[in-house]
Amino acid sequence: MDRAWVHSIGADITVDEFLKLKGDSGFLIGKNLITCIECKANVKFVAASSRAKAYFSHIKFRETNKACELRVNSYTPEKVRQIRKRESKYRIGYYQQRFEDYASLALLDTIKKANIAIPIYKKYSDGEGIVLKCLKNQEDEKQLILMIRRFRNIDLNTAPWFKIILENWQSRLKLWSDEEDIFYKEPLQNLIDQLNSKVIKKIRREISPFEEKQVKDYIIHLSRKGTEDESITLVAIAIVLYLGVDLCSCYTEYDAEKLQGEGFLDVHRILNDSLDDLEYTEEGKFTAAYPGYNFMQLILIYTIYQLAYIETDAEQSFAKAFISLKNHYEKYKNENNWETDITTAFLNEFNNFIEATLINVDFHNLAKEFYGDNAKSPAELRRLSIDKNRGFIYVAWSDYFKDIWKKSLNQKGLSDAVKIGYSDDPDRRKDEIGGNLVPPESIEIIDKWPVSDMKGAEKYLFNKIRKNRLTSKREIFGMSKDEAVLKVDYEISKWEKI
Repeated sequence: MDRAWVHSIGADITVDEFLKLKGDSGFLIGKNLITCIECKANVKFVAASSRAKAYFSHIKFRETNKACELRVNSYTPEKVRQIRKRESKYRIGYYQQRFEDYASLALLDTIKKANIAIPIYKKYSDGEGIVLKCLKNQEDEKQLILMIRRFRNIDLNTAPWFKIILENWQSRLKLWSDEEDIFYKEPLQNLIDQLNSKVIKKIRREISPFEEKQVKDYIIHLSRKGTEDESITLVAIAIVLYLGVDLCSCYTEYDAEKLQGEGFLDVHRILNDSLDDLEYTEEGKFTAAYPGYNFMQLILIYTIYQLAYIETDAEQSFAKAFISLKNHYEKYKNENNWETDITTAFLNEFNNFIEATLINVDFHNLAKEFYGDNAKSPAELRRLSIDKNRGFIYVAWSDYFKDIWKKSLNQKGLSDAVKIGYSDDPDRRKDEIGGNLVPPESIEIIDKWPVSDMKGAEKYLFNKIRKNRLTSKREIFGMSKDEAVLKVDYEISKWEKI
Protein backbone atom coordinates (compact mmCIF):
# COMPACT_ATOMS: atom_id res chain seq x y z
CA MET A 1 0.00 0.00 0.00
CA ASP A 2 1.24 3.49 -0.73
CA ARG A 3 -0.82 5.05 2.08
CA ALA A 4 -2.15 4.25 5.57
CA TRP A 5 -4.34 5.83 8.24
CA VAL A 6 -2.87 7.90 11.11
CA HIS A 7 -5.24 7.89 14.10
CA SER A 8 -3.37 10.63 15.96
CA ILE A 9 -4.17 13.23 13.29
CA GLY A 10 -7.29 11.72 11.73
CA ALA A 11 -5.82 11.68 8.24
CA ASP A 12 -4.17 9.38 5.75
CA ILE A 13 -0.43 9.50 5.15
CA THR A 14 1.57 8.46 2.11
CA VAL A 15 4.85 6.55 2.20
CA ASP A 16 6.72 9.70 1.10
CA GLU A 17 5.09 11.72 3.90
CA PHE A 18 5.98 9.05 6.45
CA LEU A 19 9.61 9.15 5.35
CA LYS A 20 9.68 12.92 5.91
CA LEU A 21 8.69 12.65 9.59
CA LYS A 22 11.71 14.02 11.42
CA GLY A 23 13.18 11.72 14.02
CA ASP A 24 10.47 9.08 13.60
CA SER A 25 11.75 5.56 14.21
CA GLY A 26 8.47 3.76 13.75
CA PHE A 27 6.97 4.70 17.12
CA LEU A 28 3.73 5.80 15.45
CA ILE A 29 3.33 2.32 14.04
CA GLY A 30 4.45 0.82 17.33
CA LYS A 31 1.71 2.71 19.17
CA ASN A 32 -0.92 1.14 16.88
CA LEU A 33 -1.64 4.62 15.55
CA ILE A 34 -0.92 3.83 11.90
CA THR A 35 -3.27 1.23 10.49
CA CYS A 36 -4.82 0.09 7.23
CA ILE A 37 -7.37 2.61 5.94
CA GLU A 38 -9.70 -0.17 4.82
CA CYS A 39 -9.71 -2.78 7.60
CA LYS A 40 -7.92 -0.95 10.49
CA ALA A 41 -5.50 -3.83 11.03
CA ASN A 42 -1.93 -2.98 12.03
CA VAL A 43 0.49 -2.25 9.21
CA LYS A 44 4.25 -2.35 8.96
CA PHE A 45 6.59 -0.11 6.99
CA VAL A 46 8.79 -1.90 4.47
CA ALA A 47 11.86 0.08 3.44
CA ALA A 48 12.83 0.46 -0.20
CA SER A 49 15.21 -2.03 -1.76
CA SER A 50 17.06 -2.26 -5.05
CA ARG A 51 14.09 -4.15 -6.51
CA ALA A 52 11.08 -2.30 -4.99
CA LYS A 53 10.08 1.05 -3.57
CA ALA A 54 9.05 1.54 0.09
CA TYR A 55 5.49 0.62 1.06
CA PHE A 56 3.06 -0.17 3.90
CA SER A 57 1.86 -3.75 4.34
CA HIS A 58 -0.38 -5.69 6.73
CA ILE A 59 1.52 -7.24 9.63
CA LYS A 60 -0.53 -10.43 9.49
CA PHE A 61 -1.27 -12.13 6.20
CA ARG A 62 -4.90 -12.93 5.45
CA GLU A 63 -6.58 -13.97 2.22
CA THR A 64 -8.43 -10.64 2.11
CA ASN A 65 -5.28 -8.52 2.49
CA LYS A 66 -4.51 -8.32 -1.23
CA ALA A 67 -7.95 -7.04 -2.17
CA CYS A 68 -7.82 -4.66 0.77
CA GLU A 69 -4.50 -3.20 -0.39
CA LEU A 70 -5.77 -2.83 -3.97
CA ARG A 71 -8.82 -0.90 -2.74
CA VAL A 72 -6.67 1.43 -0.62
CA ASN A 73 -4.39 2.20 -3.57
CA SER A 74 -7.44 3.09 -5.68
CA TYR A 75 -8.96 5.55 -3.15
CA THR A 76 -9.92 8.91 -4.60
CA PRO A 77 -9.48 12.17 -2.61
CA GLU A 78 -13.26 12.25 -2.07
CA LYS A 79 -13.22 8.71 -0.64
CA VAL A 80 -10.45 9.70 1.76
CA ARG A 81 -12.44 12.76 2.88
CA GLN A 82 -15.46 10.56 3.64
CA ILE A 83 -13.31 8.22 5.72
CA ARG A 84 -11.78 11.16 7.60
CA LYS A 85 -15.24 12.43 8.51
CA ARG A 86 -16.36 9.01 9.75
CA GLU A 87 -13.15 8.40 11.68
CA SER A 88 -12.86 11.77 13.46
CA LYS A 89 -14.90 10.74 16.50
CA TYR A 90 -13.21 7.33 16.62
CA ARG A 91 -9.76 8.93 16.45
CA ILE A 92 -10.42 11.05 19.53
CA GLY A 93 -11.86 8.15 21.49
CA TYR A 94 -9.18 5.70 20.41
CA TYR A 95 -6.30 8.07 21.09
CA GLN A 96 -7.77 9.18 24.43
CA GLN A 97 -8.19 5.59 25.56
CA ARG A 98 -4.67 4.64 24.49
CA PHE A 99 -3.20 7.70 26.21
CA GLU A 100 -5.21 7.03 29.36
CA ASP A 101 -3.99 3.43 29.34
CA TYR A 102 -0.36 4.48 28.92
CA ALA A 103 -0.57 7.24 31.53
CA SER A 104 -2.40 5.02 34.02
CA LEU A 105 0.09 2.18 33.69
CA ALA A 106 2.98 4.63 34.00
CA LEU A 107 1.38 6.12 37.13
CA LEU A 108 1.04 2.68 38.73
CA ASP A 109 4.66 1.86 37.91
CA THR A 110 5.85 5.22 39.31
CA ILE A 111 3.90 4.78 42.55
CA LYS A 112 5.28 1.29 43.11
CA LYS A 113 8.84 2.29 42.26
CA ALA A 114 8.72 5.34 44.57
CA ASN A 115 6.90 3.28 47.27
CA ILE A 116 4.39 5.99 48.14
CA ALA A 117 0.81 5.96 49.41
CA ILE A 118 -1.58 7.91 47.21
CA PRO A 119 -4.87 9.74 47.96
CA ILE A 120 -8.12 8.08 46.90
CA TYR A 121 -11.63 9.39 47.52
CA LYS A 122 -13.70 6.55 48.98
CA LYS A 123 -17.24 5.98 50.14
CA TYR A 124 -18.01 3.70 53.08
CA SER A 125 -21.24 2.52 54.67
CA ASP A 126 -20.69 5.02 57.50
CA GLY A 127 -19.22 7.92 55.56
CA GLU A 128 -16.78 9.09 52.90
CA GLY A 129 -13.49 10.90 52.60
CA ILE A 130 -9.91 10.80 51.34
CA VAL A 131 -7.70 7.87 52.30
CA LEU A 132 -4.00 7.45 51.65
CA LYS A 133 -3.59 3.98 50.24
CA CYS A 134 -0.69 1.69 49.37
CA LEU A 135 -1.28 -0.23 46.15
CA LYS A 136 -1.10 -3.85 47.28
CA ASN A 137 -3.19 -5.62 44.67
CA GLN A 138 -5.18 -5.28 41.45
CA GLU A 139 -8.30 -4.11 43.29
CA ASP A 140 -6.35 -1.20 44.82
CA GLU A 141 -5.08 -0.25 41.37
CA LYS A 142 -8.59 -0.35 39.95
CA GLN A 143 -9.89 2.01 42.68
CA LEU A 144 -7.23 4.54 41.74
CA ILE A 145 -7.92 4.31 37.99
CA LEU A 146 -11.68 4.65 38.50
CA MET A 147 -11.16 7.77 40.62
CA ILE A 148 -9.01 9.33 37.90
CA ARG A 149 -11.72 8.58 35.35
CA ARG A 150 -14.29 10.31 37.55
CA PHE A 151 -12.51 13.57 36.80
CA ARG A 152 -13.63 13.24 33.17
CA ASN A 153 -17.27 13.47 34.27
CA ILE A 154 -16.77 16.20 36.84
CA ASP A 155 -18.96 19.29 36.40
CA LEU A 156 -16.39 22.07 36.02
CA ASN A 157 -18.96 24.63 37.20
CA THR A 158 -19.08 22.90 40.59
CA ALA A 159 -15.32 22.34 40.71
CA PRO A 160 -13.88 25.84 40.22
CA TRP A 161 -10.30 25.05 41.20
CA PHE A 162 -10.03 22.03 38.92
CA LYS A 163 -11.42 24.24 36.16
CA ILE A 164 -8.82 26.94 36.89
CA ILE A 165 -5.97 24.37 36.88
CA LEU A 166 -7.18 22.81 33.62
CA GLU A 167 -7.71 26.15 31.83
CA ASN A 168 -4.29 27.39 32.97
CA TRP A 169 -2.65 24.21 31.63
CA GLN A 170 -4.49 24.62 28.32
CA SER A 171 -3.33 28.26 28.13
CA ARG A 172 0.25 27.11 28.53
CA LEU A 173 -0.29 24.51 25.81
CA LYS A 174 -1.54 27.23 23.45
CA LEU A 175 1.47 29.43 24.26
CA TRP A 176 3.86 26.59 23.44
CA SER A 177 1.96 25.76 20.27
CA ASP A 178 2.14 29.41 19.15
CA GLU A 179 5.88 29.47 19.89
CA GLU A 180 6.66 25.92 18.82
CA ASP A 181 10.20 26.61 17.58
CA ILE A 182 11.24 28.17 20.90
CA PHE A 183 9.52 25.39 22.84
CA TYR A 184 11.48 22.64 21.08
CA LYS A 185 14.77 24.44 21.79
CA GLU A 186 14.21 24.85 25.55
CA PRO A 187 15.27 21.77 27.55
CA LEU A 188 12.51 20.28 29.73
CA GLN A 189 15.16 20.01 32.42
CA ASN A 190 14.98 23.80 32.89
CA LEU A 191 11.32 23.53 33.90
CA ILE A 192 11.78 20.50 36.14
CA ASP A 193 14.66 22.14 38.02
CA GLN A 194 12.22 24.82 39.19
CA LEU A 195 10.14 22.25 41.09
CA ASN A 196 10.16 21.65 44.83
CA SER A 197 13.10 19.26 45.24
CA LYS A 198 11.48 17.02 47.86
CA VAL A 199 8.53 16.41 45.56
CA ILE A 200 10.41 15.75 42.34
CA LYS A 201 13.31 13.66 43.62
CA LYS A 202 11.09 10.67 44.47
CA ILE A 203 9.69 10.31 40.96
CA ARG A 204 12.39 11.76 38.75
CA ARG A 205 13.17 9.74 35.61
CA GLU A 206 16.11 10.52 33.39
CA ILE A 207 15.17 10.63 29.72
CA SER A 208 17.12 10.52 26.48
CA PRO A 209 16.99 13.29 23.83
CA PHE A 210 14.73 11.02 21.74
CA GLU A 211 12.29 10.58 24.66
CA GLU A 212 12.34 14.32 25.36
CA LYS A 213 11.30 14.96 21.77
CA GLN A 214 8.47 12.44 22.16
CA VAL A 215 7.22 14.24 25.29
CA LYS A 216 7.38 17.58 23.47
CA ASP A 217 5.57 16.10 20.47
CA TYR A 218 2.84 14.94 22.81
CA ILE A 219 2.60 18.32 24.55
CA ILE A 220 2.09 19.96 21.15
CA HIS A 221 -0.50 17.29 20.34
CA LEU A 222 -2.39 18.23 23.53
CA SER A 223 -2.76 21.78 22.21
CA ARG A 224 -4.91 20.53 19.31
CA LYS A 225 -8.69 20.33 19.26
CA GLY A 226 -10.31 17.14 20.49
CA THR A 227 -7.69 16.40 23.17
CA GLU A 228 -9.48 17.92 26.18
CA ASP A 229 -10.11 14.52 27.80
CA GLU A 230 -6.43 13.69 27.55
CA SER A 231 -5.52 16.90 29.39
CA ILE A 232 -8.12 16.15 32.08
CA THR A 233 -6.62 12.68 32.58
CA LEU A 234 -3.10 14.08 32.75
CA VAL A 235 -4.04 16.82 35.25
CA ALA A 236 -5.91 14.32 37.44
CA ILE A 237 -2.92 11.95 37.48
CA ALA A 238 -0.58 14.84 38.33
CA ILE A 239 -2.79 15.86 41.28
CA VAL A 240 -2.79 12.33 42.70
CA LEU A 241 0.94 11.86 42.20
CA TYR A 242 1.91 15.24 43.68
CA LEU A 243 -0.18 14.74 46.82
CA GLY A 244 1.09 11.19 47.24
CA VAL A 245 4.71 12.37 47.34
CA ASP A 246 4.02 15.61 49.21
CA LEU A 247 1.88 14.25 52.05
CA CYS A 248 4.22 11.33 52.68
CA SER A 249 7.09 13.83 52.93
CA CYS A 250 5.23 16.14 55.33
CA TYR A 251 3.63 13.59 57.65
CA THR A 252 5.59 10.50 58.67
CA GLU A 253 2.42 8.58 59.60
CA TYR A 254 1.43 8.63 55.91
CA ASP A 255 4.66 6.97 54.83
CA ALA A 256 3.97 3.80 52.87
CA GLU A 257 6.13 1.76 55.25
CA LYS A 258 4.05 2.81 58.28
CA LEU A 259 0.58 2.63 56.76
CA GLN A 260 -1.14 -0.71 57.23
CA GLY A 261 -2.78 -0.74 53.83
CA GLU A 262 -4.56 2.60 54.11
CA GLY A 263 -5.40 5.41 56.50
CA PHE A 264 -7.81 8.32 56.46
CA LEU A 265 -6.32 11.68 55.60
CA ASP A 266 -6.81 14.02 58.56
CA VAL A 267 -7.79 17.07 56.51
CA HIS A 268 -8.73 19.18 59.52
CA ARG A 269 -5.29 18.61 61.01
CA ILE A 270 -3.60 19.73 57.76
CA LEU A 271 -5.81 22.83 57.64
CA ASN A 272 -5.04 23.64 61.27
CA ASP A 273 -1.30 23.15 60.71
CA SER A 274 -1.37 25.74 57.93
CA LEU A 275 -3.25 28.23 60.10
CA ASP A 276 -0.96 27.55 63.09
CA ASP A 277 2.08 28.47 60.99
CA LEU A 278 0.46 31.81 60.21
CA GLU A 279 -0.46 32.43 63.85
CA TYR A 280 3.11 31.67 65.01
CA THR A 281 4.38 34.21 62.48
CA GLU A 282 2.02 36.84 63.87
CA GLU A 283 3.25 36.07 67.38
CA GLY A 284 6.86 36.45 66.27
CA LYS A 285 7.73 32.78 66.81
CA PHE A 286 8.31 32.13 63.08
CA THR A 287 9.87 34.20 60.34
CA ALA A 288 7.35 35.02 57.64
CA ALA A 289 7.53 32.32 54.94
CA TYR A 290 6.09 32.47 51.45
CA PRO A 291 2.68 30.74 51.75
CA GLY A 292 2.56 29.39 48.20
CA TYR A 293 3.57 25.85 49.16
CA ASN A 294 0.79 25.45 51.78
CA PHE A 295 -1.67 27.05 49.37
CA MET A 296 -0.80 24.51 46.66
CA GLN A 297 -1.15 21.55 49.01
CA LEU A 298 -4.58 22.64 50.23
CA ILE A 299 -5.89 23.50 46.76
CA LEU A 300 -5.04 20.03 45.44
CA ILE A 301 -6.64 18.30 48.45
CA TYR A 302 -9.70 20.48 47.99
CA THR A 303 -9.83 19.50 44.29
CA ILE A 304 -10.12 15.80 45.16
CA TYR A 305 -12.89 16.64 47.61
CA GLN A 306 -14.76 18.29 44.75
CA LEU A 307 -15.32 14.85 43.23
CA ALA A 308 -18.21 14.57 45.65
CA TYR A 309 -20.17 16.63 48.13
CA ILE A 310 -18.07 18.49 50.69
CA GLU A 311 -19.56 18.84 54.15
CA THR A 312 -20.37 22.40 55.18
CA ASP A 313 -17.81 22.52 58.01
CA ALA A 314 -15.02 21.29 55.73
CA GLU A 315 -16.01 23.78 53.03
CA GLN A 316 -15.85 26.62 55.56
CA SER A 317 -12.50 25.43 56.89
CA PHE A 318 -10.98 25.39 53.41
CA ALA A 319 -12.40 28.86 52.66
CA LYS A 320 -10.95 30.23 55.91
CA ALA A 321 -7.53 28.75 55.16
CA PHE A 322 -7.44 30.15 51.61
CA ILE A 323 -8.35 33.63 52.82
CA SER A 324 -5.78 33.51 55.63
CA LEU A 325 -2.99 32.43 53.28
CA LYS A 326 -3.81 35.21 50.81
CA ASN A 327 -3.95 37.80 53.61
CA HIS A 328 -0.58 36.57 54.89
CA TYR A 329 0.91 37.07 51.44
CA GLU A 330 -0.48 40.59 51.12
CA LYS A 331 0.76 41.59 54.59
CA TYR A 332 4.36 40.42 54.19
CA LYS A 333 5.00 40.63 50.42
CA ASN A 334 6.68 44.05 50.45
CA GLU A 335 9.14 43.46 53.27
CA ASN A 336 10.07 40.05 51.83
CA ASN A 337 10.07 41.11 48.15
CA TRP A 338 7.52 38.49 47.15
CA GLU A 339 6.78 39.42 43.55
CA THR A 340 4.46 36.58 42.50
CA ASP A 341 1.02 36.17 44.08
CA ILE A 342 0.32 32.73 45.51
CA THR A 343 -2.31 31.74 42.93
CA THR A 344 -0.01 32.49 39.99
CA ALA A 345 2.93 30.79 41.72
CA PHE A 346 0.84 27.68 42.43
CA LEU A 347 -0.39 27.41 38.83
CA ASN A 348 3.12 27.85 37.40
CA GLU A 349 4.58 25.28 39.80
CA PHE A 350 1.84 22.77 39.08
CA ASN A 351 2.13 23.20 35.31
CA ASN A 352 5.80 22.25 35.67
CA PHE A 353 4.79 19.21 37.70
CA ILE A 354 2.29 18.15 35.01
CA GLU A 355 5.24 18.05 32.59
CA ALA A 356 7.26 16.03 35.09
CA THR A 357 4.33 13.61 35.29
CA LEU A 358 4.22 13.33 31.50
CA ILE A 359 7.95 12.56 31.45
CA ASN A 360 7.18 9.48 33.55
CA VAL A 361 5.04 8.09 30.72
CA ASP A 362 7.59 5.98 28.85
CA PHE A 363 5.86 6.20 25.47
CA HIS A 364 8.71 4.56 23.58
CA ASN A 365 8.89 1.30 25.54
CA LEU A 366 5.15 1.13 26.15
CA ALA A 367 4.60 1.49 22.41
CA LYS A 368 6.92 -1.43 21.73
CA GLU A 369 5.01 -3.55 24.26
CA PHE A 370 1.73 -2.93 22.42
CA TYR A 371 3.11 -3.53 18.93
CA GLY A 372 0.98 -5.77 16.73
CA ASP A 373 -2.48 -7.27 16.67
CA ASN A 374 -2.11 -9.80 19.49
CA ALA A 375 -4.91 -9.03 21.95
CA LYS A 376 -3.69 -11.79 24.28
CA SER A 377 -0.13 -10.49 24.63
CA PRO A 378 1.14 -9.88 28.21
CA ALA A 379 1.13 -6.12 27.57
CA GLU A 380 -2.48 -6.12 26.32
CA LEU A 381 -3.64 -8.29 29.21
CA ARG A 382 -1.92 -5.92 31.65
CA ARG A 383 -3.66 -2.96 30.01
CA LEU A 384 -7.04 -4.67 30.18
CA SER A 385 -6.51 -5.58 33.84
CA ILE A 386 -6.89 -1.95 34.92
CA ASP A 387 -10.40 -1.91 33.53
CA LYS A 388 -12.09 -4.66 31.53
CA ASN A 389 -15.28 -2.66 31.01
CA ARG A 390 -14.00 0.03 28.67
CA GLY A 391 -14.33 -0.30 24.90
CA PHE A 392 -16.73 0.59 22.10
CA ILE A 393 -20.37 0.42 21.10
CA TYR A 394 -20.47 -0.35 17.38
CA VAL A 395 -22.92 -0.41 14.49
CA ALA A 396 -22.09 -3.20 12.03
CA TRP A 397 -23.74 -4.01 8.71
CA SER A 398 -23.64 -6.91 6.30
CA ASP A 399 -25.54 -7.36 3.08
CA TYR A 400 -26.54 -10.81 4.40
CA PHE A 401 -28.51 -9.38 7.36
CA LYS A 402 -31.56 -8.26 5.36
CA ASP A 403 -31.84 -11.70 3.76
CA ILE A 404 -31.47 -13.64 7.00
CA TRP A 405 -34.10 -11.52 8.78
CA LYS A 406 -36.23 -10.82 5.72
CA LYS A 407 -39.42 -12.18 7.34
CA SER A 408 -39.09 -10.03 10.48
CA LEU A 409 -38.24 -6.95 8.41
CA ASN A 410 -41.31 -7.44 6.21
CA GLN A 411 -43.56 -7.84 9.27
CA LYS A 412 -42.33 -4.50 10.62
CA GLY A 413 -42.31 -2.80 7.22
CA LEU A 414 -38.54 -2.27 7.31
CA SER A 415 -35.99 -2.71 4.55
CA ASP A 416 -32.59 -3.14 6.20
CA ALA A 417 -30.94 -4.46 9.36
CA VAL A 418 -27.81 -3.72 11.40
CA LYS A 419 -26.04 -5.37 14.29
CA ILE A 420 -25.39 -3.22 17.36
CA GLY A 421 -23.24 -4.37 20.24
CA TYR A 422 -20.08 -3.81 22.26
CA SER A 423 -16.46 -4.84 21.75
CA ASP A 424 -13.07 -3.82 23.04
CA ASP A 425 -11.89 -3.53 19.43
CA PRO A 426 -14.67 -3.96 16.84
CA ASP A 427 -12.47 -3.51 13.76
CA ARG A 428 -10.34 -6.50 14.73
CA ARG A 429 -13.21 -8.64 16.03
CA LYS A 430 -15.24 -9.02 12.86
CA ASP A 431 -15.16 -12.81 13.13
CA GLU A 432 -16.79 -12.56 16.59
CA ILE A 433 -19.31 -9.97 15.40
CA GLY A 434 -20.28 -12.13 12.43
CA GLY A 435 -20.55 -15.17 14.65
CA ASN A 436 -21.65 -18.25 12.74
CA LEU A 437 -24.13 -16.25 10.65
CA VAL A 438 -22.14 -14.31 8.04
CA PRO A 439 -18.59 -14.33 6.66
CA PRO A 440 -16.31 -11.98 8.67
CA GLU A 441 -15.18 -10.22 5.47
CA SER A 442 -18.80 -9.20 4.77
CA ILE A 443 -18.98 -7.24 8.04
CA GLU A 444 -18.61 -3.47 7.72
CA ILE A 445 -18.14 -1.43 10.89
CA ILE A 446 -20.27 1.62 10.13
CA ASP A 447 -19.35 3.59 13.25
CA LYS A 448 -18.25 3.14 16.87
CA TRP A 449 -18.37 5.11 20.10
CA PRO A 450 -15.79 4.85 22.90
CA VAL A 451 -17.51 4.21 26.26
CA SER A 452 -16.31 3.71 29.82
CA ASP A 453 -18.62 0.73 30.47
CA MET A 454 -19.40 -1.43 27.43
CA LYS A 455 -22.02 -3.67 29.04
CA GLY A 456 -23.74 -0.83 30.86
CA ALA A 457 -23.88 1.32 27.74
CA GLU A 458 -25.25 -1.57 25.66
CA LYS A 459 -27.97 -2.36 28.20
CA TYR A 460 -29.03 1.31 28.32
CA LEU A 461 -28.99 1.61 24.53
CA PHE A 462 -30.93 -1.61 23.88
CA ASN A 463 -33.67 -0.43 26.22
CA LYS A 464 -33.97 2.80 24.23
CA ILE A 465 -34.17 1.11 20.82
CA ARG A 466 -35.97 -2.09 21.85
CA LYS A 467 -38.85 -1.47 19.40
CA ASN A 468 -36.44 -1.94 16.50
CA ARG A 469 -35.04 -5.24 17.75
CA LEU A 470 -35.84 -8.12 15.40
CA THR A 471 -35.06 -11.00 17.75
CA SER A 472 -34.29 -11.41 21.42
CA LYS A 473 -31.59 -13.98 20.59
CA ARG A 474 -29.47 -11.65 18.44
CA GLU A 475 -28.42 -8.00 18.64
CA ILE A 476 -30.05 -7.29 15.28
CA PHE A 477 -32.13 -4.16 14.73
CA GLY A 478 -34.35 -3.15 11.87
CA MET A 479 -33.06 0.20 10.65
CA SER A 480 -30.88 1.65 7.95
CA LYS A 481 -27.19 2.34 8.49
CA ASP A 482 -27.72 6.11 8.68
CA GLU A 483 -30.69 5.79 11.03
CA ALA A 484 -28.72 3.49 13.31
CA VAL A 485 -25.79 5.90 13.52
CA LEU A 486 -28.06 8.83 14.37
CA LYS A 487 -29.95 6.91 17.08
CA VAL A 488 -26.88 5.40 18.70
CA ASP A 489 -24.99 8.70 18.61
CA TYR A 490 -27.89 10.46 20.34
CA GLU A 491 -28.37 7.83 23.05
CA ILE A 492 -24.67 7.29 23.80
CA SER A 493 -24.14 11.03 24.20
CA LYS A 494 -26.81 10.91 26.93
CA TRP A 495 -25.42 7.71 28.46
CA GLU A 496 -21.96 9.22 29.00
CA LYS A 497 -23.51 12.03 31.06
CA ILE A 498 -25.29 9.70 33.49
